[in-house]
Amino acid sequence: MCAIQEIDCRIEAWIAQIARKVDMMLNDVAVETKKHDLDLVTNIDKEVQADFTKFIEENYPEHQIMGEEKSNSEVDMYRGYAWAIDPIDGTTNLVKQGKDYCLIVCLFYDGEPLLAYTYEFYQQKLYKAVQGQGVTINGVPLHVDKYHHLNDALISIDPKRARSELLKALISKSHGFRFIGAGGIGALRTITGDFGASIDMGANLWDMSAQLLYAKELRLIVTDIQGNAIDLNHVKGAIIAHPDIHEDIINIIKTYQ
Repeated sequence: MCAIQEIDCRIEAWIAQIARKVDMMLNDVAVETKKHDLDLVTNIDKEVQADFTKFIEENYPEHQIMGEEKSNSEVDMYRGYAWAIDPIDGTTNLVKQGKDYCLIVCLFYDGEPLLAYTYEFYQQKLYKAVQGQGVTINGVPLHVDKYHHLNDALISIDPKRARSELLKALISKSHGFRFIGAGGIGALRTITGDFGASIDMGANLWDMSAQLLYAKELRLIVTDIQGNAIDLNHVKGAIIAHPDIHEDIINIIKTYQ
C-alpha cells in the first residue's frame, strides 16, 4: 500500500498549484453546454480535470480515476486505489456569480475512503480528511455541534429536483431550506453545523465522494436517497445528515417523493 502521508502531501501541493492556476484563468472563462442549456462546462473544468489526470498518471499510474469530465466505463471503485474528482462543483455559480464553487477530490482503496479534499476557491478554504485523523479546515481541526431535532435544522436541497409535496413537507418539519447550487458546498455547510442535512437528488460519485470520509470522521451519516448504503459504482443521489435527524428526512422522502 502506498504511504498515505506522501500522497496527502503531494495532493495538497497540487491543490495549491491548481488554486493559483484557476485564479489566473478567471479573466478568460470559456463556457459550453453539455446535455442541455443549463448544464454548463468551462475551460476551467476541463483544465483542472486534465491537470489532475496528468498528475496521477505521472505519479501513481496504477491508480484509477473516476471524474465528471471523462468516460468512467472501465473504473471499478472497489478495486485497488481509485480517485473520484469533480474539477469544479458548482460550475453555474462560477459562471454567474464568481463564488460558491469548489474542487472535490477523494482517494479510495478497495472501496474505503482514505483521503478527502474540498477546496472552496472563493473562500480559499481547504477542507481535508485523512482516515482516522479527523477533518480540518486550512489545518485547523473541525468539531461539529450536531442537530438533534429536525425542526431546529436548516436543510439544503435543490427545489427543482424535489416534488412540491416533498419540499413543502421538508419546509414544514424543518427550520427551513437553503440552496447554494453546489452539492459539495451544501455538504460542507452540513459538516460545519450550519445545516442539519444536505440532500442532493442527482448526485454522482464525484459530487459526493468526499462526504463519505467527512461523515465517517465526524460521525455523521451518508446514504442514498432511500436510506441505503452508497454503491460507489452506481451513485444516483445522496444525503449527508446529522445522525438524529437522518431517519426523519428519509421517512419524509419515502412518503412524498
